[in-house]
Amino acid sequence: MFVVVAADTNPFANITPDDALDALKLWIGLYGEASLEEVIASDMNRDGIVTPDDALEILKSWIGFDVSQPTWAVY
Repeated sequence: MFVVVAADTNPFANITPDDALDALKLWIGLYGEASLEEVIASDMNRDGIVTPDDALEILKSWIGFDVSQPTWAVY
């Protein structure tokens, strides 16, 4: 049995510059067709597509700029 407690977790704790690079690679199609999970994880502004704006938001969150809390949803 697994128990997950999310009350004290930081959603930005595991974000790195590599995530921003991956978002840019998704945008230019370097990985081919992106999976739904990749798009959901990379789409920081929740507009349904991964763009350089999302990569910028990832970098902002990594360095600690005040950005909105990421929320992920299935479209």
